[in-house]
Amino acid sequence: MAPFSLRSLVPVLLAAGAVNGAAPLSDSADAKQVRQVAIIGAGAAGSSAAYHLRTYAEETGTAVNITVFEKTGRIGGRTLTINPYGNESVRVELGASIFIKDNRILYDRLDEFGLAPRDPDLNSDPNLGIWDGDEFVFQVNEDDSYWWNAYKVIMKYGFLAPRRTQNLMRATIDKFLKLYEAPYFPFRSLTQRTYELDLVEVTGVTGQQLLKANNIGDAYAHDIIQASTRVNYGSNLFEIHGLDTMVSMAPEGAMAVDGGNWQIFHKMVERSGAGLLLNTSVVAISRASREGGDERRYSIRAKSGDTEEDYAVQFHDVVLANPYQFSKISAGDVLESAIDEIPYVRLHVTIFASPFRYSPAFFGLKDAGDVPGTVLTTLSKGEDVPAGVEGSGKAGFFSISTLRKVFNPKTEKEEYLYKIFSPQEVTPEFLSRLFGVEVPDDFVGKPKGSTSDISPISWYYPHVFWSYPKAWPRVTFQDPIVGPGVYYTSGMESFISTMETNALMGKNVARLIIDDILGVSTGSDSESPAHKITCDRGKMANPQIESLLPLNSESLAEMSKHHGFKARTLAIGYRNKGYEASPLSPLIFTEKEQTEKILLESLQHFTVTEGSATPKIVLVIWGSHHEFRAMACLFPGRANMVSHWVDLVDIVRELTSSKLTFSAPSLRDTMLSLGFTGWHLQTRCGGHSAGMDAVRTLGTLFRLLSWPTGEKFIVLLYRKQGKIFWERRPRPHEEFPFIVRTNRSQGSSLTALPSVAVCPKAKNMKPRTHAWVCFGSQKVMQHFVEEWDGRRIDDKTLRVNIVPLDDKFYQKTENLVNWRWNDV
Repeated sequence: MAPFSLRSLVPVLLAAGAVNGAAPLSDSADAKQVRQVAIIGAGAAGSSAAYHLRTYAEETGTAVNITVFEKTGRIGGRTLTINPYGNESVRVELGASIFIKDNRILYDRLDEFGLAPRDPDLNSDPNLGIWDGDEFVFQVNEDDSYWWNAYKVIMKYGFLAPRRTQNLMRATIDKFLKLYEAPYFPFRSLTQRTYELDLVEVTGVTGQQLLKANNIGDAYAHDIIQASTRVNYGSNLFEIHGLDTMVSMAPEGAMAVDGGNWQIFHKMVERSGAGLLLNTSVVAISRASREGGDERRYSIRAKSGDTEEDYAVQFHDVVLANPYQFSKISAGDVLESAIDEIPYVRLHVTIFASPFRYSPAFFGLKDAGDVPGTVLTTLSKGEDVPAGVEGSGKAGFFSISTLRKVFNPKTEKEEYLYKIFSPQEVTPEFLSRLFGVEVPDDFVGKPKGSTSDISPISWYYPHVFWSYPKAWPRVTFQDPIVGPGVYYTSGMESFISTMETNALMGKNVARLIIDDILGVSTGSDSESPAHKITCDRGKMANPQIESLLPLNSESLAEMSKHHGFKARTLAIGYRNKGYEASPLSPLIFTEKEQTEKILLESLQHFTVTEGSATPKIVLVIWGSHHEFRAMACLFPGRANMVSHWVDLVDIVRELTSSKLTFSAPSLRDTMLSLGFTGWHLQTRCGGHSAGMDAVRTLGTLFRLLSWPTGEKFIVLLYRKQGKIFWERRPRPHEEFPFIVRTNRSQGSSLTALPSVAVCPKAKNMKPRTHAWVCFGSQKVMQHFVEEWDGRRIDDKTLRVNIVPLDDKFYQKTENLVNWRWNDV
């Protein structure tokens, strides 16, 4: 369904009438024309999107033209190989190294593309050990028989722990594999599919919690499973969600492509027939202006070498197939849903050759024969909080592998090829301890004073990846559709980050694009038909809206009653205090077990026509995008009663100054910045009021509708590390040491400023003529001073002065600690 203009819906919303969707795309000339699709990024997701887009287009007789923009000079993203000593006949995987038979997209392409699989462990040292920084807690020789190694595991950890782990992993992976088939494929909401497949039970908890809940022994979890999560995702069990934990335990039948895994993605792009622009960075995406007709088009500005220009073709669809936060792309108003910025693991991958084997002394051993060739690591006993860099603990690295022997062309002798995964750069000092020989500062030279012709490190190749997200537990995930015809693939990485899952998201996006061309509704929230609507802030189409704007002299409650808005306040788990009734309706008290029933009754209360099957409710929410999606999955019957919805946070993000705002400003901060007074925000009791929040959200909606097109406003957030400065501890001057004082002459009220959130007044100051604004950094404070000092507002000059910090000032402003909104 096409996006809606919220502005056109407001009169209908006020009348509580139904909102009808746009008609499906008709079988017209526009529908049959060539669809121009841009794919930004030629990694696993982008290559897969191009390949499957061509495949689906040929199956359906759809005309598409695909253009792939890739900022590097190669295809494959984080899959790439290197050549030790520059020998083209020897290739080593630097990035993503393995996949398994369950990886259907990659595995099926081997035969199709004529690529040969190989054993990634061929010629590697079969001896594997798990080291905790003090001792080897487990060792195994992978050349030994399966039964002998199984016996060693059972003797060390018992029979139940490995058996339960295997069963749990298989059950989890089987649930995930349903995502490849109808009715779960394609999908517009990964969050919804997570709930439908019961995978939220494993994504919403840590690996540690999941294993405990399934009675898997602590020793096996700590030694075996945690070593797997560290080598695969650079994370310990208490900081990685359960789904990635299970994926780490599923490498059975691991394989790689002979010559490099990147070849799969190279063949995908080749088979897609896409126009490929290598060494071309996309700088900006914007809506293209087109005279006559409403057909959407996007312009792409790209840079190749020193040349930056608009690409000649305008596109109907754009696929963002790389992590947006690293792309430095300016998307303007193209993104109607904000893309989450998530933390990624910075992984150092170091590959090098040496004639030496590990020193046993490094591992606290005496005999070199006792040192395994591949060393995985875990935390040491009792090391609850990681002591090492980025959680690596006492070991200091995640893994060291002896890959194979390679021929040194200089010495004409074979040497050992090693690979290290670590959170920190490998140093000569570390390698000196690892091998028991002095490694020079340049790694590949000879130690000072050495008379030997042998270099401890004969070839050296370090690389740094932003390899995968930090997979903290979560129950909501980025949607793949972030605007009309704009798709995003990297939201999959917080769910599972592998070559295969990225390729799956590329395939999913390709299917959604083809279905959109055909006018077919697939991949939607099958049990939640509500559609997201956007806020059109152009010239007001309906003059009635002008009279609906809340004024400072009018309370939000009165405005809501006057215009017929209704709200209900649910008090769940009733207590005698801490709840405030909505001005629009009495409180509804309910126990937790009755919540679902009361929620349904409340929604039915708002249905205009009794017995009507058509939903009549337009949901306006604040910062609750993911919560709404989750509710739609948990209570589909309730979500069916909502026909359309809009999250105002998305609109506020577009309209606020990026220099002075966080990614998700609060409702109260935004209302102050929009010109509401403290009275509009005041809560009569200390508890939370859902009813008042509903009223405030509607007031914000109308103020946003009236905001001039192209203008921004500033939301000042007095936060640092998630703490709000008026909390009782720490004191404001401890948390926000940089302070300015603003004032205007002749007692003019600061609340008239639409772009300044007024802070509490200090003692002995005239009401509303002065305000203290606190900042967490000097840079932000200085920017504010430069921006606002000396401005003329309502024929008055605003002065901004930096306040000297002394004991007298702190005594004067002591009541900052206890202020309430009605003090503003």
